[in-house]
Amino acid sequence: MPVDDPTPDPGDPPPGGDAPRAVGGYRLLRRVGEGGMSRVFLSYDVAARRPVAVKLLADHLAGRPEFVSRFYREARLSQFLQHPNLVQGFAAGFDHVARSHYLVLEFVDGPSADAVLAATGPLPVGVVVRAGSDVARALGYL
Repeated sequence: MPVDDPTPDPGDPPPGGDAPRAVGGYRLLRRVGEGGMSRVFLSYDVAARRPVAVKLLADHLAGRPEFVSRFYREARLSQFLQHPNLVQGFAAGFDHVARSHYLVLEFVDGPSADAVLAATGPLPVGVVVRAGSDVARALGYL
């Protein structure tokens, strides 16, 4: 499904297990990542008419203040810090209907570094140097 057509096909399964179809006014289209603290979905910002990534705090951590606090600290920093080599944060909140803490981020399309390395093996030196320079610029900014 193209990102600019956010209407889910009625035959599509939910975006992942018991995940809601929307949070905070953002339509969840499909899960693109998962970790110990959260799940990340390719989503659609209806108001801004753009793809975004929506990160949902894991349900088992939602009742633990230290993890909720860490989640919102990430949200504040992602909105405050602006650099071409950092993912930009747009919004965060708690959706009472979906009962989920969410963070809305810039959607960066493409495979993970692990997927690229698994598919191609070692990368050419020039590619590694360019990626390392990008990371160094981001760290220098931080």
